[in-house]
Amino acid sequence: MAEPGLVELATTEEENAKRHLFKWLPCCHIAAAGLTIGALLSPLPWAYLFGVLVLVLEALAWQFRRWALAMHRRSDQARRRALLINAFGGGAERLDVADLRKSFSDWACKRAAELDRSDYWAERAGELPGVLANLQESAFWSKHLYKAAAKRMGVIAGAVGACLVAIAVGGFLVFDGDTELAVARVLVVALSLLIGLDLIGQALAWSSAASEAETVDRRLEHMDGALAEPLLAVIGDYAIATSMAPPIPDRFYERDKDKLDDLWEERRGGH
Repeated sequence: MAEPGLVELATTEEENAKRHLFKWLPCCHIAAAGLTIGALLSPLPWAYLFGVLVLVLEALAWQFRRWALAMHRRSDQARRRALLINAFGGGAERLDVADLRKSFSDWACKRAAELDRSDYWAERAGELPGVLANLQESAFWSKHLYKAAAKRMGVIAGAVGACLVAIAVGGFLVFDGDTELAVARVLVVALSLLIGLDLIGQALAWSSAASEAETVDRRLEHMDGALAEPLLAVIGDYAIATSMAPPIPDRFYERDKDKLDDLWEERRGGH
């Protein structure tokens, strides 16, 4: 069986990253929020036990985020390499590409073997204008999807923050004067704030990536395809913007796909 291509590997590893980031990590946050309520309404020693479990769950959530972002960066690296191979051909750095392939998870490799993304690039092969077109299309989509994701996450972060405040206030309203119990509840509330901070950080990362993608899009609009130096610079800037932000949830792509397809075709027709 032939080895899967870099685009196929990037696609499946991105799916793996989203599985960790948008399935397992929220499960940890939801369980931690439930235990926070339990800690605020429970007597000693249960309040301390629930507090320890909240700490464990938030540590696990941090680890899921770490794994997801590593997968996302690996996926992004493979897509960038595939972009250059699509334009200029491959073969010059076979060892580096082999090492990149080896870094992918078994989960991604298994699913990539069943995937065909030969139609991934709108422009094909052989010259710098093709790279410009592919990169600009990616930046155009990214800026819109990152903005949508940042806006939605900002709303979610605000709602979660309000719920956590309400839970904390409710817990202290039933406070019975026990100092040790008060300490336990304060610690649990402090740990539960990590949930809100995680969501806020995600929203800010998407907002920053949207801004960077828009800058890249504007730079590419008037770039001379015959000059390699500015193209390499903008590829580097775009790589930093996309690799530092979490992957975009699929629901935003599915929701806006037709609209963005039409906008992109309209824009290409204007050139």
